[in-house]
Amino acid sequence: MLGSSLLSMAVGGYWFGQAIEQLGIEARRDTAAIVRLNDLLATVESDVAWQTQEWKDMLLRAHDPVLLAKHQQQFMLAADRVKYRLHQAQETLQAEGVPVSSVTELQRLEQSLVEEYTIALRSLKSTNPLSYREVDRQVMGRDRTLRAELERWRSTLQAQADDRFVTLSATPSFYGAGWVAILLQLLSLLAFILTFRALRKIGAGDARVRAIYQSIGDAVLVVDMQGRIETINETAQKLMGWTEAAARGKALSEVFQLYDTNNQIRVASPAEIVLRDGRPIPMSNGMVLHRPDGSTVAVEDSAAPVLDEHGQAIGVVMVFHDVSRRYAMLRELRHERALFQQTFDMAAVGMAHVGLNGRWLRVNHKLCEITGYSEEELLQLSFRSITHPDDIERDLDALSELLAARINYFQAEKRYIRKDGSCVWVALTLSIIWKEDGTPDYGISIIENIQTRKDAEQAAALAQSQYQSLFEQMPEGVLLIGENVQVIAHNHEALRQLEYSSEELLQLHVWDFEALDDAATIATRKKKISQTGRDDFESRYRTRSGRMIDVGVSVQRVQLPDGRQAFQTLFHDITEQKQATAQIEHLAYHDQLTGLSNRRLLQDRLAQALSSAARRNAQVALLYLDLDHFKDVNDALGHLAGDDLLRKVAERLLTCIRSEDTLARVGGDEFVIMLNDIGGPEDAGGVAHKILQEISMPFHTGDDELHITPSIGISICPQDGRDGVTLLKNADAALYQAKQSGRATHRFFTSELQEKALERLKIERLLRKAVENQEFELYYQPQVDLRNGRVIGCEALIRWNHPGMGQVSPARFIPVAEHSNLIIEIGDWVIREVCRQAKRWQDQGLRLKVSFNVSARQFMRPAELLQVLRGALDDTGVTPSLLEIEMTESLLLDPHGLGTVLDEIRALGIHLALDDFGTGYSSLSYLRRFPIDILKIDRSFVSDSDKNEDDAEMVKTIIGMAHNLKMSLIAEGVETAGQASMLTEYGCEVAQGYHYSRPMQVAAFETLLQQRPPHGGQS
Repeated sequence: MLGSSLLSMAVGGYWFGQAIEQLGIEARRDTAAIVRLNDLLATVESDVAWQTQEWKDMLLRAHDPVLLAKHQQQFMLAADRVKYRLHQAQETLQAEGVPVSSVTELQRLEQSLVEEYTIALRSLKSTNPLSYREVDRQVMGRDRTLRAELERWRSTLQAQADDRFVTLSATPSFYGAGWVAILLQLLSLLAFILTFRALRKIGAGDARVRAIYQSIGDAVLVVDMQGRIETINETAQKLMGWTEAAARGKALSEVFQLYDTNNQIRVASPAEIVLRDGRPIPMSNGMVLHRPDGSTVAVEDSAAPVLDEHGQAIGVVMVFHDVSRRYAMLRELRHERALFQQTFDMAAVGMAHVGLNGRWLRVNHKLCEITGYSEEELLQLSFRSITHPDDIERDLDALSELLAARINYFQAEKRYIRKDGSCVWVALTLSIIWKEDGTPDYGISIIENIQTRKDAEQAAALAQSQYQSLFEQMPEGVLLIGENVQVIAHNHEALRQLEYSSEELLQLHVWDFEALDDAATIATRKKKISQTGRDDFESRYRTRSGRMIDVGVSVQRVQLPDGRQAFQTLFHDITEQKQATAQIEHLAYHDQLTGLSNRRLLQDRLAQALSSAARRNAQVALLYLDLDHFKDVNDALGHLAGDDLLRKVAERLLTCIRSEDTLARVGGDEFVIMLNDIGGPEDAGGVAHKILQEISMPFHTGDDELHITPSIGISICPQDGRDGVTLLKNADAALYQAKQSGRATHRFFTSELQEKALERLKIERLLRKAVENQEFELYYQPQVDLRNGRVIGCEALIRWNHPGMGQVSPARFIPVAEHSNLIIEIGDWVIREVCRQAKRWQDQGLRLKVSFNVSARQFMRPAELLQVLRGALDDTGVTPSLLEIEMTESLLLDPHGLGTVLDEIRALGIHLALDDFGTGYSSLSYLRRFPIDILKIDRSFVSDSDKNEDDAEMVKTIIGMAHNLKMSLIAEGVETAGQASMLTEYGCEVAQGYHYSRPMQVAAFETLLQQRPPHGGQS
């Protein structure tokens, strides 16, 4: 009996020990597999990012064949690495008995992506920069599917690993061991001993897992669900500057502090984001880790949740590594590229890369200067195209010798045919750049302009052979002056210009025909010639008939063949050039289109007039005039018609002023009139009234009759200013007031205008700081479904919280922002903030449409607007259909180019709404022409619609029209239940206004959502 018990104890204990030991082996193997697969996943994600970056670099450097080939090679290398890593992952999964369908799908997506890149690259035209963008558009965003599948795979792998552990624990051997442990007699002692031994083996296995964990090349950090550090491996300790003992138990935000590389703003780590959102974060870069000693290191990092056997998150693991070296290499590469480009472009000699087919691949500015061609033109040619026919054969022979490696370089003097048909002598040095496989790649040419030396050599040869022949061939007049300043030789051109016979001219001294009596100037010339041997100057010659001509003279001391010293004097008639110079000086002070004074001459005359007025205690008036809606003329009839209109306006303005007054054109359609010695402001007002009458009369340009009106601002000296700058500024402020008053009128500058101008300047100055200090906030006004009372959307409205002035009304700062172009920055901020908030609500499960206003000035810059929209969508990941852009009817008055940008916005998936409908001038043709989804009925019709039958009828008409056009409707300014009821009866779908809620901060709005949850929300 005792023997049976001991045998039972032994067998039961053995089975139990074997089960536990097998559990440890399986746990270690699964852990190691997960580590390997996670490493492979991180490497694949990194290689995919590298592949995408090389694609961008290919397009950025497509103009340079050498760099294009280099980045194309790097792109294929990255693609091969992705393919290899995925194959490794497939083998690992097969070894672990895990299905490989996810890897197969990733391999298919990667192959498809590379094929799309290859097809797109075939349409790239390296000489056409516009094709770069078109090629990029073909594949833009195609890598997102692959990245998303990688992220999904990581989650799947974790779940599979968890399932393996659960399955292991449920095996019959595990439970069998447990039952045997209970049923067998006297198992306690032997089971304890065997269990102790098995646990020691598991501990040893855990040590091996720990060793694997510590030996991973990347830094690894694990936190619990409260964000406290549980463990960090040795690599992480070195990278972070924390020991594991010091870091354990501390908050992640204290130990791991990330900052954005670009703006140095503190950002959340991937682990913090996983703790917050519960989703894995793929590898990302652009971050800097601040260490305890104050040093920083650039890192790439990713994070994923750690799940238990039930799929519940028990912590977060974050993997990161040092990319400082890569960043340094990239900076060095950019520096070397910039250094090469500067050296190449700024070289004092011509430099070029030449293809093996003879075509120019790259040329510098000096070569363009030598040949007279632009860079674009040269890149369309080969060296044969501009080589003198007599030099081509020699060049081709030398090229053959170079390509056969029989010579290392080739030097020669040759001739190029310039673009203007002239020849230029150059000294050429040509060598070949060889590839690593020993085949020729391209040639490098160094080209020095030696035309001046060749000319000098030719001139010397001609001088030595026949001086007279040289003189006769010169286009300028040439005189040889002896040491006694008498003419000893001349050419025919000198006789022609001076109108003397040869016999007469040879009897003359220089002072006989040079009209110069300034002894000091003559002495200075003689001294310079004696010191330097030459001098260039302008002078005046008197011809035989007494006519005076302006001449450009070049004097050089030479030695005659007989050894005598003489002065070779070349001169040419520059009378017409001097006259042209005078004309240019006239143009410098006058407007080329109208012939009126320009701003420069106005300022000069204004300064003189103000100085004179101050001495005589007189008054001067400035009238600043601008043509109303002149841009419409240019857009409708073209700039030629606009220019003709400006000339006619200038002619009429001249009839309205005195000869002693000044009329200047200072801008496109802006004129300034200076009235001298006026009796008082009434005189200036009379002139302004006369101008309004004259300019308001019809103009005829071609077959068109044009009607245009001016707006005029007036400032008076001395009461409105005593200097030109102040008067112009104040007249401009008065002009602004005239335009604000409905145009086609004039306004005098007043202290009130000055206060308004100062107010605008103050608001503008504070607005600039508000953008920098992030003082703006978005309020949200709900939009309610009239059929069920649910909140289905909201309109985002900007508010300015100034630290000193409190909340500033949009009516006070938006016009200033529009006038100063700050509306662009503010509008960009609104777009990004709306997308961020809409994404936050979307992540909460709320299907809430958010509308926001886009300024007309933003639509005037369609490329920038689209770039900001695309960037905000990409950065936040918000669904575009949850966004709605509101634009005013005034935009439709200038539809030029608007349709294209609206189509592109609509193509992004963003809805378009026409705001304040009914108050502008939009026509049904525009509503059919543009992709507008929603009409917003203006509050001016809605607010009195329950009291005013005309307003009610207008609302009803707009609703019916919108339904006929298959457009949605939103009624603004709903303030009473009666208005809401009437709108519901008329068929309006959505309303917003104080009846439902005023605009409110986001927290208050979210509280409202809990009371009136939208579709898809939680009540």
